[in-house]
Amino acid sequence: MDTTQLPPADGAPPASTVWGLLVAYHPQPDHVGTRLRVTADAPLELGRGPGPFADHTLSRRHARVALRPAGVEIADLNSRNGTFVNGEPVKRQALRPGDIVGVGELLLLVVRYAGVEASPASLLEAEIAKVARLATPVLITGEIGAGKTHYARALHAASGRGALVPVPCGALAPERVAEELFGLDAAAYPPGRPGLLEQAHGGTLLLDDVDDAAESLQAALLAFLEDGVTRRLGATATARVDVRVVATTRNPAALRGEFLSRLSRFVLRVPPLRERPEDIPGLIRALLAPRGAWVKRGLAFALLRHDYRHNVRELASVLERAAIDAGGEPILGLSRGVAETLGLADEGPPTSLAVAADGTWFRPPGAPRVSLVRRENLTRLLRALLDARGAQPGKPLTTDALFAAGWPGERIQGPSAAGRVYVALTSLRNLGLRDFLVRAEGGYLLDATASIERIGE
Repeated sequence: MDTTQLPPADGAPPASTVWGLLVAYHPQPDHVGTRLRVTADAPLELGRGPGPFADHTLSRRHARVALRPAGVEIADLNSRNGTFVNGEPVKRQALRPGDIVGVGELLLLVVRYAGVEASPASLLEAEIAKVARLATPVLITGEIGAGKTHYARALHAASGRGALVPVPCGALAPERVAEELFGLDAAAYPPGRPGLLEQAHGGTLLLDDVDDAAESLQAALLAFLEDGVTRRLGATATARVDVRVVATTRNPAALRGEFLSRLSRFVLRVPPLRERPEDIPGLIRALLAPRGAWVKRGLAFALLRHDYRHNVRELASVLERAAIDAGGEPILGLSRGVAETLGLADEGPPTSLAVAADGTWFRPPGAPRVSLVRRENLTRLLRALLDARGAQPGKPLTTDALFAAGWPGERIQGPSAAGRVYVALTSLRNLGLRDFLVRAEGGYLLDATASIERIGE
């Protein structure tokens, strides 16, 4: 069967199921998060074009994704550099939610939504919008590091209320609960001070990790939730305060029954990161933006495949290690330290560049093979650089020597020849040799210190 043609579908998935592809990695992080919807009306064809697909490593017609009765299927359209699913080359394969499709330098995440085209993150945002302007207490549940506090702060920000007063419940000593919560009367305990509830008047009291709250704190808060009244220690007068209570918890069952009932008027569940892989690319962008940093494709692939037992905190920790290992470079790679952190020590990070002995293709670390079969000038240049590295490692080839190798028989010299060589070498860099092709005094060379495997000799 001609792999460029997909047979017509016998049927389609239920109308309530929405399938799509999410741009999970792109050399330009601004394109990350772009969504492509797969519909029954027409197959989705992937190939070099505008926007996120303006990438030289893509063929003009690279792959096609089509709906099938059981889901979606991808077929390679005889592309130059191949189509990959979860790192393995494919010609035709059914796709599952969470699969990672590699086309050129791009990584696309397969996503499926039931009934509505929305990620867990956007569904949470919709729930937050629904309750934000109300005074209803909200309980936010989820595993450690899943982002409960982030969503609590987002809820407060959307509420339009005043101050946000966070309370680390586990840090409040039982004997000081009343003092911290209600404050001290100036007459009885000069000079006196307001408690947390007064400080949160007109705003939000955030009970962080409320399952760590002492029994005395739960009892005091239960009384406040029932009548909204506070009284400083040593005072006789009471005051009514306008406070919205939001609490986060890992284990709702640890709370007293009545207190839990009061807090859980509206419950938001934050799924663990392993249940929402489509959020990972955006989190990587957000965590690296303050550094002005981005990741290489190999690291992005490893991060998308990891099973995060400690959720967003673990992702942040891995990126911190990658930044340290990068030594100040803005593009972070899959170092051995990061590989060990991700549990890939036995496999080891891909560190070698594989190059065909005749220069017709190369495979960067952690990336698909790049074919140069139809680009004879680039093939000859790469072969010349490879030969020079083998004969005299560390010695650059001059521009004249590179021009003679790349365009044999042509008699162009000076700036014209140098310009042609520069454009060709820039193409090789953009195709995946950026970390290996070095400009040195007197010319260019393949990095003598890098691990380069010559294939086919």
